[in-house]
Amino acid sequence: MTPRPPLAPLQGERVLLRPLEPADAPRLAAFTQDRDVRAALGVDRPLRADEEAALVQALPGARDEIALGVVALGSGRLVGVCGLHGLASGEPELGIFVGEPRDRGGGLGSEALRILLGHAFEELRLERIRLEVEAGNAAALRVFGRAGFAPEPGGARGGRIAMALGRADWAGRARAT
Repeated sequence: MTPRPPLAPLQGERVLLRPLEPADAPRLAAFTQDRDVRAALGVDRPLRADEEAALVQALPGARDEIALGVVALGSGRLVGVCGLHGLASGEPELGIFVGEPRDRGGGLGSEALRILLGHAFEELRLERIRLEVEAGNAAALRVFGRAGFAPEPGGARGGRIAMALGRADWAGRARAT
């Protein structure tokens, strides 16, 4: 598989989504100190900066995924990561997190999600996107629900809820806003 062409930054009103850079590795490692971030990533321990750097360096050659840093425009700080994994499957999985509790709840993650979904459905022409979220993560369930994601029938397992969003449902919500 040939590498995916580099993605240009995607800008909203308050956040910029941009490709991750090796210089982000220490900040990314710091994010994994938080249990909620580890749960979102599906890792059981904090990652070291060298581990994060290796992951970031592998991204430009990845054809099957997109991983973007979420940067708060007001401060220029990297506040999280969002992405799509399993693009070749036709039904990629969305992942997103805001790294520090102080940056959560202010709408940065919601805006990053809207931008990523717009890119996924409009530019990449994806038909369906899925995700899994911890059943007890009420804030994430609200954000995903407002974006149009709905629980999948029989999609709850191991304390996680499977959700999905199709292009038609997303387009209807996008036109209504």
